[in-house]
Amino acid sequence: MKVPILDLPRQQATFGDDLINVVSDVITAGQYLNSQWPTLFESQFADYCGRPFAVGVGSGTSALQIALLSAGIGPGDEVITVPNSFFASTAAILLCGATPRFVDVDERTHLMSLPLVEQELTERTKAILPVHLFGNVVDVVAIEAMLARLGRQDIIVLEDCAHAVGASFLGQKVPLGTMGAFSFNPGKNLGALGDAGAIVTSSESWARAARALRDHGRASKTEHQVLGFNSRLRTIDDRVLALKLGKLDQWNESRRHHAGCYDTAFGDTAIQPVATTPGSLHARHQYVICVAQRDRVQAAMAHYGVAAVVHYPKLIVDQPPLSRLGWTASQFPIAAKVNRAILSIPCFPELTAPEVSWVIGSIFSIVGSD
Repeated sequence: MKVPILDLPRQQATFGDDLINVVSDVITAGQYLNSQWPTLFESQFADYCGRPFAVGVGSGTSALQIALLSAGIGPGDEVITVPNSFFASTAAILLCGATPRFVDVDERTHLMSLPLVEQELTERTKAILPVHLFGNVVDVVAIEAMLARLGRQDIIVLEDCAHAVGASFLGQKVPLGTMGAFSFNPGKNLGALGDAGAIVTSSESWARAARALRDHGRASKTEHQVLGFNSRLRTIDDRVLALKLGKLDQWNESRRHHAGCYDTAFGDTAIQPVATTPGSLHARHQYVICVAQRDRVQAAMAHYGVAAVVHYPKLIVDQPPLSRLGWTASQFPIAAKVNRAILSIPCFPELTAPEVSWVIGSIFSIVGSD
């Protein structure tokens, strides 16, 4: 049996002709770039997240960068984040001219260690960028309570929600605070036909700034008040995302069902699933386990036809563009430790019960079930 890490053709097939018709309608209308706000998807997605504003952009990376700039983050500012996510979370900080300041992670959840955040605050700290890694939720409520206790409400919290669309904490969908950045890359839980993203916020001023920044800083068709980007959400992706949004909760529930099967199978064994934040509803963008001799296990799983992927094998601080900042993996012993053991296994919505059983059986054949 062959079990991929993701199977987009299976997902697209569930729409029948609806997806093709949506694309065809946009082509027939000849309106490929959105000129109005909010668009169909922006309106629906803001409602879905329980926030007044959603601003569609060209990618998840653009969402992070434009969100930071919208909140006034720039040169001389420090942004606290983690070293074990996708490179874009740090790249967005650097592209704003700000400086990333990294903290280690919790060993059970692999998420930002909140006690360490407080220790790393400086006068230059202007933002905290927690990453809802793999679809698990950082306790942003606790971060904001800590900032209030310290009298540091000047620090913004921008949530990287790229993995966590539809996830929630204590009943509140992400973003939990004032602003979150989403990715709709085709491989995400809610995917466009190419790169796409969105900024969701409760701040009207930040939403207004983001709308200008995504479109060359325009105040009108011919007036440009600030330097901006060419990062609009295409009409085709707007319509596709609006169509797919209606299935998102169903898809996420399927992911959680598969994850529950894995949790049951791996309980009391040497296979350690990454823990879920108490009080959160995990989006299960990835189901991640920790195993000894990870590379050997990954290679052996390929022989069983099961795709297993490492997200992400190298810490951000070890990437060449970060070398000038002087950070090393040894400064983050927990992140470095767990990154040597993590392995993502198939958990996409359309997985069948026999496929889930095959994945479990393959792992036990390699690692054992004791």
